[in-house]
Amino acid sequence: MNSGRNQLTGFTLAVMLTAAMTHAAEDTAQLAKIILNANRDYESSVVSVQARFLRKTRDFGGRIRDEPEVELTWARSGKRVVLFSDPNFDYRGKRRPRLWCAWTGSEAINVFYYQFDPHRVSQVEYSQTFPDLIDEWAAPPMALGWTLRFSHADSVQGETLVSLIKKARHETITREPARLQVDKDEFIEFPAVKWPLLEYQNASGQMCTLTAWFDEQEMWLPRMWLVQVSENVTGRPAGQQVLLTFGAGVRSFTEIQDSLLKKPRRFPQETLFYTFISNSLASITTSSISSVEINSTIPDSMFKPVLTEGAEVIHNAGTRRQVRNFVGGEDGENAAAEVRNQERLFRHPELAEAATSEPIATVSTTAATPLSTGTVNAKPETGSYLTMVILCASCVAIVAAIWLRFRQTA
Repeated sequence: MNSGRNQLTGFTLAVMLTAAMTHAAEDTAQLAKIILNANRDYESSVVSVQARFLRKTRDFGGRIRDEPEVELTWARSGKRVVLFSDPNFDYRGKRRPRLWCAWTGSEAINVFYYQFDPHRVSQVEYSQTFPDLIDEWAAPPMALGWTLRFSHADSVQGETLVSLIKKARHETITREPARLQVDKDEFIEFPAVKWPLLEYQNASGQMCTLTAWFDEQEMWLPRMWLVQVSENVTGRPAGQQVLLTFGAGVRSFTEIQDSLLKKPRRFPQETLFYTFISNSLASITTSSISSVEINSTIPDSMFKPVLTEGAEVIHNAGTRRQVRNFVGGEDGENAAAEVRNQERLFRHPELAEAATSEPIATVSTTAATPLSTGTVNAKPETGSYLTMVILCASCVAIVAAIWLRFRQTA
């Protein structure tokens, strides 16, 4: 009798355990659908977006140089994207000059400015390669997972969180807080759902895992995603490997009015971008978004650069069909040469100082021209004249010898 009861109890426990496991599996499958629908619908409903934000990079000993705080504007309308820095910022003495790059949907435009005058264009390149800086510096799409950053040679380039969610196994979903690193030794946590979305072998032969954390309190938008080295399969000691991996997190969200749907929606306000070297934190880039417009009309002029006279224009950059010309034609080319000299002296002030402090050397040893005239006596010295005569005579002799040899053989 007791053994029958024990068997019944064991059977009941097994049924309950199976039901619990099935229920858990159904929960993760349902969670996967909710997360996919929320992120897919969110991105597809954004026809246009324009965001202005302050960006600053802090280095933590990873050989990633600190960047000064600079205001950037990122905008997207359909397939067109643009990223540019504040034209009125003082770039003198900064590591990077003014930034402007865009993607028209079929062509990339990269504009380069002079550092001494950020309103004057040095060069503009048109090419078929999507601008790296848009992927690397645009904070909103990076935080939302619309753009994911991998090493350049990795085969998973171009993936997004939505594209990865569609292919990921829901059985790996767990509830685990998103632990955002906000400083060298400071972390903050948010309740979230953790989902390892992708495991891949990078170009160096190492296995990497991309994991994302989704926040139920923020419409299931991503709170964080990270790419980490999960396994060393190269056969080289870990200390000899230098591998860059990346990640992004959202420290805070804000509420934005959707101009098209006429209702509020959540949007990242303060974002974090991480760079790791062999899984060790190298730098944190903080972006604080000051203004956002969603589904408002963006003028076409925002996606077109304003060129100045003397700007060098390069079409089909980096290909055999590359063509160069200057804004303003020949006059523009002459103006560019003068302005480039100004830029060179601005970047290397010691050259300007040397030009004004050193006396002008003259070739003549007899009567030097006064410096006030601004000219140089170019008359050759006697020794130099004699050398030239000897060289000319030698050339004549060689030509004569060749001619005679030709007559004899003929």
